[in-house]
Amino acid sequence: MSALGTFFELGKAIVQVSQPRQPCYKLTIRHGVPDMLLKVQQTGYTGFYFRVLAEGVVSKDDGLSLLHRHPKEISVSFANRIMHREKDNIEGIRQILEVEELSLNWRNTFLKRLAGTETDSRERLTGNT
Repeated sequence: MSALGTFFELGKAIVQVSQPRQPCYKLTIRHGVPDMLLKVQQTGYTGFYFRVLAEGVVSKDDGLSLLHRHPKEISVSFANRIMHREKDNIEGIRQILEVEELSLNWRNTFLKRLAGTETDSRERLTGNT
């Protein structure tokens, strides 16, 4: 289980989980499956992004080594569920926002929800504005 804010060593680099990935319309185009994007998004198994905390040489053969699990233990799967399926789960949003290491993009989206405004995801989902 990967949690937001967790530190890993990758080769000689130190990285930290900053947010779940959000699949875009290009996934549907690449695989030719019209609802592929929504299927991946609904599973919560989207993968995640790292922020680089310390640069270092990384090779394709390097594995990830856990250095420090974030004390809040907010999983990528939970964050995806709140972002995509339980958009009105205020308690879930607040729990995620407690993770200071959350990416600015996701933080802003959740703060907008708390303020009663929703981010338009049409462009990410369809490629159209």
